[in-house]
Amino acid sequence: MAGKVSLNLKDFDANTEKLKSAVSNINSSFKLDYSLETNIKPFTKDLETTIDAIKLLEQYKQMLNADAWALDFVGQEMVQQDQDLSNVIQTSI
Repeated sequence: MAGKVSLNLKDFDANTEKLKSAVSNINSSFKLDYSLETNIKPFTKDLETTIDAIKLLEQYKQMLNADAWALDFVGQEMVQQDQDLSNVIQTSI
């Protein structure tokens, strides 16, 4: 027995907008050109690790942004496909 598949477009759009908003609030605009006035290895290593983490955060932010836009596109495509199927069914009756 086939069940009903549905998409509450209002909720879907609201959730994708929340995701986009959350992604835009991720602050990855840190200065990456720090220089230390020391050659103490643990400090310089920590700085390198911090800079790498900031770069990874920016990549993660870009990936989340792409995912949010992809979800938005998929939702719109689902609605369009549903409308197309509905039109085909109505014209065949």
